[in-house]
Amino acid sequence: MTRFRERTLHAAAEAASIFDRFPLENRTSFDIIRAVKDLGFPVMFRPMKGLLGATVTVEEGAQGILVTTKRGLPIQRFTLAHELGHLVLGHEMRFDFLTEDADEATPDASDNPEEKAAEAFASELLAPRKLISRIALGRTWRKPDLNRPATVYQLALRLGISFKATCWALARGGFIDDKSAKDLAEDTKVNEIKTNLIAPHGLSENPWADIWAVTPEDAGSLLECGPDDLFVVAVQDEPSAGFLWELDESAQGFEVVFEKTDISESYGGECSRVLVMKNNAPGHHRLTLKNRRPWSGEVLSTTDYSIANFGKETDGLPRFVKLELLGAG
Repeated sequence: MTRFRERTLHAAAEAASIFDRFPLENRTSFDIIRAVKDLGFPVMFRPMKGLLGATVTVEEGAQGILVTTKRGLPIQRFTLAHELGHLVLGHEMRFDFLTEDADEATPDASDNPEEKAAEAFASELLAPRKLISRIALGRTWRKPDLNRPATVYQLALRLGISFKATCWALARGGFIDDKSAKDLAEDTKVNEIKTNLIAPHGLSENPWADIWAVTPEDAGSLLECGPDDLFVVAVQDEPSAGFLWELDESAQGFEVVFEKTDISESYGGECSRVLVMKNNAPGHHRLTLKNRRPWSGEVLSTTDYSIANFGKETDGLPRFVKLELLGAG
């Protein structure tokens, strides 16, 4: 066995051990920020120029992690996992400089064996095979679906990592081969996927916002989003019976920003609609839709989604640590 393969297997084993210590509960993404804190490593987010992240020595020889605030949450999460890998694997203090391809998590992103090991650690921690399988099974995605750009994009959102990192995680997990991962990572234009999901409504407000295609299979899961993200839900009304899908009053702050209707040509047939919704107020929200008769309030069925749309971490301590300190105060 080569030294490189030994390092990779060791990194993957360490990541798997940490993953198993922190249950997902209703999350679709591994809570890397809380895990790092609970492992005893202080984390600070700073607007660092030219750096994605770094491992540093703090008081009394303890080690900690710095992560940039200049990138979105998926890159922050992967960077944090990468830096945790350096610490867990016993590497020397590192500074991971910002480059054009720094967020791709490609197998050949660096010639440095310690960097390769940290990349393998981060990928195995945030996107292990069993987590990808869990999400795919929940969404009834089959193996061929995981080679389709639109599916990979939705998987990336639920894993909480970038599209390119997801492509290579699929290859590491054996879902697709390396050539397919490379083609997906290099050829896919994510903005085209997003545009197609909400067409003819545009991405004019925030072109960086993500578009979540949510289905009843997402009900009960916590989706970690950004404050400007949009949520697309396809519904089937039954107008002949008077049942229509509507936002429930409990879905405070959510609004339908666009609606597309496809009415069946047959008398009394179903009416298909696509609802595009958003909630601009960062926080924990419930997105609840009810299929009901507007005049009587009779409810036929309900779908309920848990949304946390805080977005990326800002300057200072992690968000949840700040909230805990405020609560203690």
